[in-house]
Amino acid sequence: MTQRTVSLGLSKYKYFPHIKYWDEQHHLKTRWNTKDYIELYKQTEIPSAAARAAAYLGDVCAKIDELGLSYAMNLRKYHEHGMPWMELCVERLPRGISRERVINVLTFLSCVGMVQNGDYVTFQKLAEVERNLPVTQRHLQDLHVVPKLLLLHRPSVWCFHESIPYKLVVPPPVAQSTTRPCPPPQEERPEDIEQEEPEEQEVQ
Repeated sequence: MTQRTVSLGLSKYKYFPHIKYWDEQHHLKTRWNTKDYIELYKQTEIPSAAARAAAYLGDVCAKIDELGLSYAMNLRKYHEHGMPWMELCVERLPRGISRERVINVLTFLSCVGMVQNGDYVTFQKLAEVERNLPVTQRHLQDLHVVPKLLLLHRPSVWCFHESIPYKLVVPPPVAQSTTRPCPPPQEERPEDIEQEEPEEQEVQ
């Protein structure tokens, strides 16, 4: 089977489900959460913002963990369910900057999203990341990534623009029933039925 044959066969399809093989408790389980997918595109095409966001997710989580910006346990839910702000942030960032710089900006923005979700972030190390940003927060305001509303004063960090979703909603895990089904009622057999003895009548 040649590459051209495969390309022609897949030319009518654009997306494929990305199957997960574990659940939140890391139990082996094959499923699709209806959100993750694999996008096919040609070498001459530019991947969509959603595809690029999915590709950056693992690198951003690894960067946050590497820099000690938050705890690894806080990143598990984002590994599993994604970061709601990632796609629009990728779409609005200026084109032409290197992948490494994009990851640096997304790392900073993802820490902002984690703070807005109530997750712990080290502000001292976040300030260091902010000082080394290749795109200033003022420029991010012009790109409608962050507004002029401060989220933190020390360091000075702005929250997300109102058009960018930040709230991560994690569905509750499906609880497995521990109750055993009741056995079906058994039919009484004739030999199991006790036969009543006739009462003796008194002879007058």
